[in-house]
Amino acid sequence: MPNPFVSVLIAQLGGYCRLRTFIGAYAFVQSEQILSFKFKSSKHFNCCSISLNDSDLYDIILYKLVKKDGLIQEMENATVEVKNVYCDQLVPTFTEHTGLFLFFTKEQEQAHLTRFG
Repeated sequence: MPNPFVSVLIAQLGGYCRLRTFIGAYAFVQSEQILSFKFKSSKHFNCCSISLNDSDLYDIILYKLVKKDGLIQEMENATVEVKNVYCDQLVPTFTEHTGLFLFFTKEQEQAHLTRFG
């Protein structure tokens, strides 16, 4: 049975297809109130974790995993944590910190965000 939290969150980000196409997202992992995925297109980060907090707002953690001596480790000083993000600010916050776009134009992004704002 699909997790309603994850379904809504993915819709707010533009959908699975958009995430895979625009940023090369893969390895989606979900729990009751957390969605994590890896992505390929950013120099600064390659993982994202989004969780729902007690205020019914989102917390976003962006980080970079690297393979060092055969072990996967989180790269030091390559983590950004943004707390208390409203649903209509998910896409702009992701874009601001990663430099990756989920829409071709600002107009498309605004049209999408008005559905959730």
